[in-house]
Amino acid sequence: MAKTWPLEDAEHLAELVKRAAGGEVQVITKEGEKAVVLMDCARYLTLSEPKSLLAVVRGEPPYDDLQLERDKSPGRTTELK
Repeated sequence: MAKTWPLEDAEHLAELVKRAAGGEVQVITKEGEKAVVLMDCARYLTLSEPKSLLAVVRGEPPYDDLQLERDKSPGRTTELK
């Protein structure tokens, strides 16, 4: 889980970089809203790499937690004339 920091507390950037480099994603907020994500370069490269649809369906990282279940309800009924 990512650690969230208000911008005012992010003045200790070296510590945040150290944590991010260790694999702990850091989220920095500005005025209470998420503004910046700090993560290690290897994870960034993995996330920014284009993936094929087949890779997504197979659940290859970083899509292993993606929920791909279709709605099994019959849908709406229609009246044909």
